[in-house]
Amino acid sequence: MIDKKIIEGCKVFDRKSQKELYETFYPKMLKLCLLYSNNNNDAKDLVQEGFIKVFKKIKKYRYNSPFNSWINRVFINFIIDEIRKKKKYKIVSVDNMDSFIDGGVEEREILNLKAKEIILLVQKLPPMQKLIFNLYIFDNYSYKEISKKLKMKQNTIRINLHRAKLKMKKLYHEKNNKKFVY
Repeated sequence: MIDKKIIEGCKVFDRKSQKELYETFYPKMLKLCLLYSNNNNDAKDLVQEGFIKVFKKIKKYRYNSPFNSWINRVFINFIIDEIRKKKKYKIVSVDNMDSFIDGGVEEREILNLKAKEIILLVQKLPPMQKLIFNLYIFDNYSYKEISKKLKMKQNTIRINLHRAKLKMKKLYHEKNNKKFVY
C-alpha cells in the first residue's frame, strides 16, 4: 500500500515523491509490461512512458479505488493505446472460427509454469492475441470489458483468446519437445 502523502506529493510534482512511487511500483509495472511486449527493452520503454502517463494523470486519482488498481488501469490503457498506434496486429475474425480445434496440453500445466516461463511464452504470441490473453487471464477483464476497450465484437475477442490459448499450448509443447496435436 502506498502512503497517501506520496500520492499527494506526486500531485504537486514533488520529485522525491515521484521517485518513491516509481521505485515502489517499478517491479510490478515491469512485470505487467513484459506480458505485453516482445522483449525486456520494449518492456522497459513501456514502463518509462507509462510512468510519465501516471504522473500526468495522478491529479485525477480520487482515492475511491485502491491505488494499485488505478495505476494498473493507467498502464493497461496506455499499452492498449500504444498497440493501436503501431497497428501491428492481426485480428482473427468470426469467419475463421471453424479452423479452431481444442486439444493438447491441459491449461493447468501452463499455469503451473514459473512466471518467467509464462512471460517468455506470452511474448511469442501475436500482438492482438497477447493483448487479449493478458487482459482476460492476468488482468481479469471480462469479454464485455475487452470488447468495449478494443472496440471489437465479443465473438472476435473469444476467438482471439482461443487462438492465443492454442498458441500457448503449442509453444509449451515445443519448449518441452512434446508432439502437439490440434
